[in-house]
Amino acid sequence: MEALRRKFEDGSLLFADGDDHQVAEHIADLWLQRHIVLKKETQNTLTVSAPTNADARMIASVIRDRRRSIGELKKDLVILKAMDQHGTPYDLPLALGDRVRLFKRTNAKRDDGKRGIIGNNGSVLEVRDYRYGGLYLRNSHGTCGWVDLETLASPHDDRVLLGYGDVLTIDASQGLTSTEHILAMPRGSGHLDAHRAYVGASRHRFRNWIVTSERAERRNIMSRRGMGSRQSIGRDDILTAMADNLDRRDQRLSALSLLEDARTLRADALKNFHKTLLQTERRNAPLSLKLRLKQARQKQILQGSSSLKPVVELLRSPLPEIGFRSQDMTGNLKTSLRTQTYIAIAKNSAWFEKLHRRRRRREAVAEALQRTGLSDNPQWHCIARDVSPEDLDLTADAEYRALLSRGKKDANGLWIDADALRSIQNRLLRQGQDARRLKPSGLKYATAQVERLFDLTARHLDRPGADNPASSLALLLSSPARQPFSAAATLVADLQEMGMTISRDPTSVANRIYLDQCHVAQALSRYDVKTVTAVCDRLLLVHDFTARRARSAPSPAPKRENQKSGPAMRRSRREQKDRERD
Repeated sequence: MEALRRKFEDGSLLFADGDDHQVAEHIADLWLQRHIVLKKETQNTLTVSAPTNADARMIASVIRDRRRSIGELKKDLVILKAMDQHGTPYDLPLALGDRVRLFKRTNAKRDDGKRGIIGNNGSVLEVRDYRYGGLYLRNSHGTCGWVDLETLASPHDDRVLLGYGDVLTIDASQGLTSTEHILAMPRGSGHLDAHRAYVGASRHRFRNWIVTSERAERRNIMSRRGMGSRQSIGRDDILTAMADNLDRRDQRLSALSLLEDARTLRADALKNFHKTLLQTERRNAPLSLKLRLKQARQKQILQGSSSLKPVVELLRSPLPEIGFRSQDMTGNLKTSLRTQTYIAIAKNSAWFEKLHRRRRRREAVAEALQRTGLSDNPQWHCIARDVSPEDLDLTADAEYRALLSRGKKDANGLWIDADALRSIQNRLLRQGQDARRLKPSGLKYATAQVERLFDLTARHLDRPGADNPASSLALLLSSPARQPFSAAATLVADLQEMGMTISRDPTSVANRIYLDQCHVAQALSRYDVKTVTAVCDRLLLVHDFTARRARSAPSPAPKRENQKSGPAMRRSRREQKDRERD
């Protein structure tokens, strides 16, 4: 609709009032106006197209009158009995200078005496002369020749297949290109669809004109409204109705689509026919030994079903619940089994969760071992870099600022807390010389990795007496000779160097340490991503070794009530010997 509105505003969309012949007069007047303007240059051309052959003949007859008025046509030479390709008869007056349209491939006798094709279906030729029994025509390439009327005659009638060439149908104008083109619609836009509208509106190089009947457009709008409607019809309503007509899709199938549908139906019919024949052949073919045995078993089951009726009736009687009711089992076994399965899984959800955690822990331990084996330096230890004390910003450390704020000098000007100040400076220097601190991973990434580590190691060697055992990681340290790999070597020293808080259980005899989740995440947030991954892998491997040792340790034998300890037994033996000596 927007394109039609713009064409109406610039004057290239015209609404002609009146009946069909009056609209044809307006179209002919427009043609004469543009023809006079364009004929100043010989290379300019002007063409006209209409929706139907009847419209084309009506407009072409009016254009002939305009051409005769400016002297391009002489008096009529002959009136031929003609018809179009659909068999519609009409009289065709011809004069010198008339343009005619062919409806079939036509042969002619050229001026050099040879015969050849002068035009095809849809070709427009100019009448140069007429003699009894033939026309002297010239095509667009300048070739002239005599065409017998018998050559133009229809095979089913004596009428010639010929029409005026000043106006062509939209279908015949495909492939035509001109300087300006007029799309004439004397009966309105209701005879067009999207495909024909595109062809009629794209034949020009510079400008395209659209002329339609306003009366026909209004009649089309009124036919779509209800009876008795008195709503006025404005210009926007006409443009909207034209846009709907020109955007309408043709619902008819093309020849190729029809052939494709027929081919698909034939293939489906053959497939179904073969499938039916195959089932019939299988049904009539002799059965194999396997099929005969299967049918015999089914027959036995059907015959024995009558003997199971008393058992079924007994099961349907009220019985105590054992797992699920027998009445449900005989009624809908599948539903009952599903329900009881869900109940069993819900009761043992903790066991399933524990089994899933074990599987995840095994996979995580295998990945950690693989990463540890591929890395020459797993970044467990400090990676030194060259840093001088002058390169460090000591004022950024909170402990250093607090010490300076409360520090005092003696009478000689020396710091009283000189040892503490020197210790802080040495600690900051060691941290600055560690290359693993150049790109900190951040608290968010470190917290996520540590939470994954503690989730994998949950419910193993929890710290006794802790408020939240899940936030504490227990590690059992053994002698270096009994360590299975280098991950546990110097573990405590490396963790303390990274700033982690390590606690021990004074009541435990074993060498066991505990790490708090929050402290570990805060300490690792100051190191890069590779270091965080390596340390988490190291703690996971050591914890896995700790858990395996705890599972493999033999449980202590229960102590008998009357069994005495070693010192008491030796004391009783000495007392017995003293009594015997006395």
